[in-house]
Amino acid sequence: MIRIHANLILRVLDGFTGRPPAPSALRWTLDKMPCHPIAKADGYYVLVNLSPGPHELVLQGWNYQDERMTFEGGEQLSELLVTMKPGPRYPFGRAVTWLTIRVLQKKQPAPGQRVWIAAKNPLTELRIAQDVIRAGEGSGKLFYPESVKAMALPRDLLLIDGARSEVCRLEELEEPRFAAPFTNDHKRSCCLYPAQCHTADGEGIIRAVFREPTAVELLPEGRGAPDSIELTAGINEHTLAI
Repeated sequence: MIRIHANLILRVLDGFTGRPPAPSALRWTLDKMPCHPIAKADGYYVLVNLSPGPHELVLQGWNYQDERMTFEGGEQLSELLVTMKPGPRYPFGRAVTWLTIRVLQKKQPAPGQRVWIAAKNPLTELRIAQDVIRAGEGSGKLFYPESVKAMALPRDLLLIDGARSEVCRLEELEEPRFAAPFTNDHKRSCCLYPAQCHTADGEGIIRAVFREPTAVELLPEGRGAPDSIELTAGINEHTLAI
């Protein structure tokens, strides 16, 4: 009998449209070797029968920036949500707003630094609807506009709360449930926005694209308070010190 063990479940979404890219649009490399995961519906993929220990997975596509991630093989089942960010060849079909971020650590480029980016769009804004959500809790009441019901789940959200800001993954909207407990207490009316994780390239540069000029929150991993900036039409630049 052939035993099949799932090691990694990924959901892959286009970071601009929010829809899954066609499987033919992606190239997969596992530990520097081409691989072919099992494709499922709605952008889900499964990797099976991997050896124990750390693995590096790279997703590439003609229209996208490369996405790199690490996970553990063996008996443990990992789940990841991956957003493929548009690259220079992406067919937008319209004018867009670009943001280039120079990530610096002690005034030097910080390659590999991960930064969560969220656009403050009222159509995708959620708010805490109870007096306080306590650290250690994994559910809570939320206010949200009707448009949020079309949001693909699970979804990563950036909760804006000063130095207590954090990233959380929403798994259920009607009776809000999160993938992990909150790290900090958060009071009523704190806002949550859909967020994407970007990784700085070898020169410490991140490039993000938006449909319209908007206010943006930038939260580097390992730092509590995000940077808040206002984008204008066209090309924008920002230096992010960590």
